[in-house]
Amino acid sequence: MAKILDLNAYRDKLNSARGDNQILQEVVDDACREIVENAVWIAKDLDVDITSMDFIASLSGVFHYYSQALEIGLGIKQPSNEGFKVIAEDVKQWIDSIHESKGDSDE
Repeated sequence: MAKILDLNAYRDKLNSARGDNQILQEVVDDACREIVENAVWIAKDLDVDITSMDFIASLSGVFHYYSQALEIGLGIKQPSNEGFKVIAEDVKQWIDSIHESKGDSDE
């Protein structure tokens, strides 16, 4: 399985960025590589054919949208038009659950 993620390295890089989009983009690229590598290791462990073009294409979509989400979240890119957003209810519920479990709820 892949290594445990060292979030302190990301935090240090973010703290040194101070609005530097090049450094922020490096953080996005590093985080995206980590998610893809972990997804591939999980799939491989589940005996998924990781060389399948369907697998690679789907994982490429994950990479693209995760990268875009981080870029928007870090202020590198502007959000898209609300009408074009696709929201998966499961993802929204998972995020809400994580948000609430950390005591970050606005309520």
